[in-house]
Amino acid sequence: MVKMVKATAPTRTSGLISESEMMEEQKKYTIRLQDISAACAIFRKALDQFRDLEEERTRQDRWDQFVRCDGLPKARSPIEIRSFLAKIRHYEDIEANNSIDWTLAVDERSILTQNIFHKDLTRSTLEKQIVDNPGSYFEKNIRNCLEVLRQIDALMDNEVEMERINKNVQIDILEVYTDVQREVESLFDRLTYRILSVQKTYMESTNGVVATWSYLSDTWGLDLWGLLNVPIIFKQLEVPAMLADFKVTGVQAQIPLSILCDCLTVRCVHTTFDHHSEDAKSFEPPIVESVFVPSAGITDMEESMVGEWLMQQDLQVETLDAMNRKREEYEELMQLIAERTEQAAKEAKAGKSADGTKRIKIVIPRTPKTVPLVPQGMFPEIYNDFLIREQAQFNKFVDNYFHPNHLNMRVEEINLREYIIIGGIYNITFVRRPDQTHFEKFNIILHEDGRVLKIIPDVVVKAEKDFRGSSRVSDFTRMTMNDTMMKLEDDELPYFVVTVKLPPDLCRWGKPEVCHYLREIETPPEPLERRTTISLNLVDTQRISSEIAQREGSLMRSTVGNQFNPTIKSILKQSTVYAPIPEKGLPIKDFKLEKTLNKIEVMNLKDICLPRIISSFKFPSEFMAEQSLSDAQKSKSNRLIKRVETEMVAEVDRPSQYFDYNMQQGPERMFPVFEMVAPVEFTSEDYSTPIDSLDTATACGLLSTLDTIKEKYLQKSRPLLDQVQIMPKKFEKRFEKQQDIRLSTYSIKTRMSVPETKDRKSVADRKSFGDANVKKSFSDFMFGKSGSEHTFPIESGQEHKRARRSGSLKRRSTRKSGKLEEIVIEPQEKEAPILLNHWTKQYIFESSIDPKTNTLTFRTDRLGMFGLAFKRYEHFPFSEWCLQPNDDNPDEIILSLDTFHVRMIFYISSQGVRGYVTDLSKGYTAKPVKYLEIVEPISDFRELRKLLVEKNLNIFAQHDACYYITNGYFSIKHVATELHTYNTMAMQCKQMKFYRSSWNRLAQRRDIIMDMKIAKDNSEFSEVTMRITPEKTTFVKITEICSDDINVVKLRYEETWRNVNHYNDFSQAIYSMNPHALEGCNKEAMLFVYIKRLLNEIRPLSFS
Repeated sequence: MVKMVKATAPTRTSGLISESEMMEEQKKYTIRLQDISAACAIFRKALDQFRDLEEERTRQDRWDQFVRCDGLPKARSPIEIRSFLAKIRHYEDIEANNSIDWTLAVDERSILTQNIFHKDLTRSTLEKQIVDNPGSYFEKNIRNCLEVLRQIDALMDNEVEMERINKNVQIDILEVYTDVQREVESLFDRLTYRILSVQKTYMESTNGVVATWSYLSDTWGLDLWGLLNVPIIFKQLEVPAMLADFKVTGVQAQIPLSILCDCLTVRCVHTTFDHHSEDAKSFEPPIVESVFVPSAGITDMEESMVGEWLMQQDLQVETLDAMNRKREEYEELMQLIAERTEQAAKEAKAGKSADGTKRIKIVIPRTPKTVPLVPQGMFPEIYNDFLIREQAQFNKFVDNYFHPNHLNMRVEEINLREYIIIGGIYNITFVRRPDQTHFEKFNIILHEDGRVLKIIPDVVVKAEKDFRGSSRVSDFTRMTMNDTMMKLEDDELPYFVVTVKLPPDLCRWGKPEVCHYLREIETPPEPLERRTTISLNLVDTQRISSEIAQREGSLMRSTVGNQFNPTIKSILKQSTVYAPIPEKGLPIKDFKLEKTLNKIEVMNLKDICLPRIISSFKFPSEFMAEQSLSDAQKSKSNRLIKRVETEMVAEVDRPSQYFDYNMQQGPERMFPVFEMVAPVEFTSEDYSTPIDSLDTATACGLLSTLDTIKEKYLQKSRPLLDQVQIMPKKFEKRFEKQQDIRLSTYSIKTRMSVPETKDRKSVADRKSFGDANVKKSFSDFMFGKSGSEHTFPIESGQEHKRARRSGSLKRRSTRKSGKLEEIVIEPQEKEAPILLNHWTKQYIFESSIDPKTNTLTFRTDRLGMFGLAFKRYEHFPFSEWCLQPNDDNPDEIILSLDTFHVRMIFYISSQGVRGYVTDLSKGYTAKPVKYLEIVEPISDFRELRKLLVEKNLNIFAQHDACYYITNGYFSIKHVATELHTYNTMAMQCKQMKFYRSSWNRLAQRRDIIMDMKIAKDNSEFSEVTMRITPEKTTFVKITEICSDDINVVKLRYEETWRNVNHYNDFSQAIYSMNPHALEGCNKEAMLFVYIKRLLNEIRPLSFS
């Protein structure tokens, strides 16, 4: 399937234009810039009104929060958030201490009395009176934590608010954001431990063997399933497996015989929120440095036009210089040819030399092709060259930063740029409950490790080759259990079989991939070398800002908006993952160290020198003091010596010592740790003399010396790590024998077993609990029957991998001396293994979906954290869209969007966005099926996005969407032109109807094709087709012409009679078509911004 249509590229031309034509182009550019600036000024006025309304709403929200006194902290205050978390734990401890085991007060004989004042202490009565439900208390805390996370997300998306916050506070906010996420996970663990510590109080049992506890909330559900402390002979079960039914979360897990043990406890948590995917390695898009961001991503039309004009001017100067340089080279070569020709003629005329020998043959260069001379006052025509360079720069940039090959994804891994986790997270884990003993009037609970829940990781089953589970299941048992959820097939009994009840319509538009969230030790593969762009950004953003400021006579803009600029949250997340690099300070004037320093110079020396030395570092004065002390001790003596005459005494100058790394012999760390320091720039006192960094008598020379010593300290540990291990002679043969055995064993195993992914060492790759000894260890680990932790055996393949990764091999020398001859195999320079979080389907053996019952069943050899990965762009591209006013309500605008599977109707007003989702239909439907209905308007677009994505209705594309859309054709458009068109549509939407043109997906990137008409005119005469480019807007009639290449589409644009003027802006074309458009335009700032934001998020012109 073709994903992006190739269009005809302009051909290179080397024409020349006169100075008058150049001035005419300058005049057209100035007029066009004035028209665009006028239109952008109207948009900015509406945005300024919206910003004022938002600031007023923000102040009102802060006041409402202050009046409510709900206990929630301010999202912009990390201190309050940490205090909030501390209060949660403090009051939770108080609440837990006040809760008692009410079953101790049960007295079934309390009613067998004649006393009229007796108390009914039967179990049924006490269960209604004093039973507590810890789930409701934890639900409130989790809900508060999620609300804090929501407020922080809203703060992160508000650039105006973030600019008012200090950079260190921003990083601190992101850190407490992670702390709140961890607190939510900790709340689940503490709730589980509280239930398991008094299981007879909270957990219910129907058969005396299995006990359960469940709690359901709006955003999460928790189920506990466990075996009571009763004797069970698992080998004599009717079926060699047990079915754990988690009713609240809608999950059923079949546990095989190899895992079953006494007091087995399983927890299942289902959350509608996902706090784990954002830590996966393919979730975050790459952060692009500002110098590599192309001008094609500028979002403002005025800034984009100025940037492209400056780029054309630079390209014209570059082309003119190249033409003149070629002409000069041509003239020099022609002059050389003339000189050589004249010299050769003289030599031929003179004949042989005086001594009779032949003269040296003169080589005459070949006459080159004539290079035309650029006449005075003529300039090259470079517009087509500009189009080629701009398009190539955009393509190179997208390929270098967003191509899937740069993600280094393996086959079994889930690429979160292509897939999205929908339906929540299912976390099924084995937990260990504390030992407890119940007596008649009291009970004993053995808490340990600070009452922290013990989660048993890496529980992996083993499918034995001689498994005969099917022989133990009789035909009668299979018949009686045919209606149950038990899986009795031979290939299903040895594994975990998990069945999940899915929400209706979740899998209607695509089949998900079941994946497992793992944290694995992995050696990252070498990244692909990113090719450099054709040229760096030719136009600096400062030039664009200064050009606009000079024309408008206003202050220079601080930043130029670009679509590819990273978000504030992404920048902060990178600054927390990698140590933040201090900002470069102001230049420091270099000064001499031999003079008396003032306070400022001393402070500068302290700031730049102390971070570059370690604690054991010695200064030259210390070495000199030690030398003086040593000389004084040597001169001590008890014998008499002759006094030296005064005239014979002469002062001896000691050699001056300086900072030297070789003299540092003090004890120090093997791996020294230095502070992160910012680069320091020195300037001379007169700003003209060059600075000599080798002059040790200056501050710059001192800093250079300390940097050199610091680098030597950092390199000191490498020789220690590169040492060759010497093996004793008596262990040589044993080592070679073991090596041969491992090699042969590994080769046999690799031929007989399923091949595994190479170069990966998984923390989940443990030996299963198949045999009785391992099962006994598993049971002991769960219930703490031994004081030490158990380590489970690892497969020999891992040992072999470790053996093969050794850096050197040894063998016995053939010499008679018997010495060892080492053959060192230098290991390749690879990155160190690191812990990576990722979604993988490596351990999911089989999965199936039943659309009738909306159930998903999959088979795996381990439990853990599971998710459903759906295709992110399943609903792309769009087949139809339309923006028009609502006839029933003049204050609303209707946006109709037909995706690949469904039709979405959005009603946009000044209060927000509402609407519904239904099936695609050609005609009118009286009562359409609504898969999603938004009754109340939503003003928060993050909430709107979340609501649609949760229903598998993602219509929001990212920068790399062009690599993952496979359902049809589309054409990415010029960013500034597309966004400017959306602004115009949002301003003129009350009187005009805009809808999709089928030619748009075949047009080039700089050509936007759309249809429009006057909304209240039902005739066909007002229907027009518009061609919108960054240079102009025209009414056109489009036809397709023949092309020699089937992958290249050529379109012919024929202008219609409506082009009575030259329209530099889309709004001018609308005014020429509808004279009342200016008076009846949209003047509501809130409505304008909501339409603009919705169109910017969906981008129907690029994906339809």
